[in-house]
Amino acid sequence: MFMPPVFPAHWHVSQPVLIADTFSSLVWKASLPDGTPAIVKGLKPIIALTILTLIAITTPYGCSTQKND
Repeated sequence: MFMPPVFPAHWHVSQPVLIADTFSSLVWKASLPDGTPAIVKGLKPIIALTILTLIAITTPYGCSTQKND
């Protein structure tokens, strides 16, 4: 089982509940201070690193290999 994530304090979310565990991410349902539900999707560390590496080695146009005119 995964430990609940530590959200930034300024988000003011509470009561995180894991609702999905996919290959690339974890999805949590949480509550805002007024009781409104919020969904937070966090990439798993290996996926986040892979995406950042891909962006770093691609062209100046991000992940695209062609410039859109």
